[in-house]
Amino acid sequence: MDVDFIYTDEDKIDETGERFEPYFKPDFSPETLECNNYITHFVVVRKTLINKIGLLNSKFNGAQDFDFVLRITENTNKIVHISKILYHWRVHKSSTANVADSKPYAYEAGIKVIEEHLKRIGRNGKVEYGQDVPGIYKIKFDIIGQPKVSILIPNKDNVNLLRNCITSILKLTTYNNYEIIIIENNSINRETFQYYNELVKNPIIKVLNYNKNSIIDQNGERSLFENEILEIENNICNKENSDYQNNNNNANCSNNKNNQYNNEFNYSALINFGVKNVEGDFILQLNNDTKLLTKDWLELMIGYAQNKEIGAIGARLYYEDKTIQHAGIITGLAGIAGNMLVNLPYGKRAYFGRESATRNVSAVTGACLFCRRQLYFEVGFMDEENFKVAFNDVDFCLKLFEKGYRNVYNPYVELIHYESKSRGYEYSKKQEERFNEECKKFKEKWKSIIENGDPYYNINFTRDTCNFDINTER
Repeated sequence: MDVDFIYTDEDKIDETGERFEPYFKPDFSPETLECNNYITHFVVVRKTLINKIGLLNSKFNGAQDFDFVLRITENTNKIVHISKILYHWRVHKSSTANVADSKPYAYEAGIKVIEEHLKRIGRNGKVEYGQDVPGIYKIKFDIIGQPKVSILIPNKDNVNLLRNCITSILKLTTYNNYEIIIIENNSINRETFQYYNELVKNPIIKVLNYNKNSIIDQNGERSLFENEILEIENNICNKENSDYQNNNNNANCSNNKNNQYNNEFNYSALINFGVKNVEGDFILQLNNDTKLLTKDWLELMIGYAQNKEIGAIGARLYYEDKTIQHAGIITGLAGIAGNMLVNLPYGKRAYFGRESATRNVSAVTGACLFCRRQLYFEVGFMDEENFKVAFNDVDFCLKLFEKGYRNVYNPYVELIHYESKSRGYEYSKKQEERFNEECKKFKEKWKSIIENGDPYYNINFTRDTCNFDINTER
């Protein structure tokens, strides 16, 4: 095997010989490494590569190993991770391994290490400490130019949820060049279209009517939804008339039923329709049952997405009680795929601070998914034939991964996700059958990835839970 660099898993060992805190690492993850020296100990490096990049640099005292590993990985992609604990980090009472703040200069040096790394790879950005987790850093990359972001929000009625979502975006967003595109899908309430009429008065908000293949904005008659409102009134009138079978005084009510209201929900088709009918450089898929918490969210997303090696970027999503709903997706979880760190309480630390670390992941949720628009065309869009409701986001991300792009979880973009409030959960027999069928199709399509294991979720973790719990049966 032609290998330049090898790293292994590790644990700690105290003065009595007791081993603890096993650290099971992901396979090589460039964006993870940029923000956290997860590789640490121990490493094996080809001598010719060391001759090329140089030895440890005392300029970065305290983080010289971090600098060394970054320089190595900048110069080779022949990297192997051995998922076994082959190193025991000796710990004593005052060591950095035992007391994180025993050497604060080490973490200060870490910022300088990353800054030098960014200079070498030709990217500019601001590096700072990542919240309050020692050794984890945040990079806010400089944005090149003023690219446009199209925020796609599929919607069917649920005006209160949609209003909550859009209000938070308009109130908090600091980036200027963006538009909000609502993808209207079979709404039947008059209130919904009245709200659309209000929204499109704002020049950055448009409504795409999926069923009528039309765009509605502040220009022209189409923004008024006059036909839709009339149809709704007629449908309401018809319903009232059905209770009075012998009453013949309702001739003015229309008996026509709009077949569009019987159309099945197809999330993939809605997103594809949106992508094909906007001109933004970047697409942000966003659920209508979300509420933004981060002001510079678009800047943080664009910064990563402008890297041509990056595919999809996801966010940290919370339930209404601020427990985590999404922090990346694990392939193979429960034999299929699932969100990481579900129900982790707000402020509680996960395994080695993984909730707060920018990380490479196999997939991110479509509830908040950021991507260059051109990549949809490159991978054939979202699969609207096989994954109409479930696993379309994971499938899309895996198609990007298959093409060689890396997906990223950015914990500094935060939203509340009132999950499934807009559609409800899968309860009906028909919905359950469809979900099971999509599960089957996903497992068939991505069988090899599921069997080989998620490269960003160590094989020593169980696939029965989502919290980096160790598989004790291995």
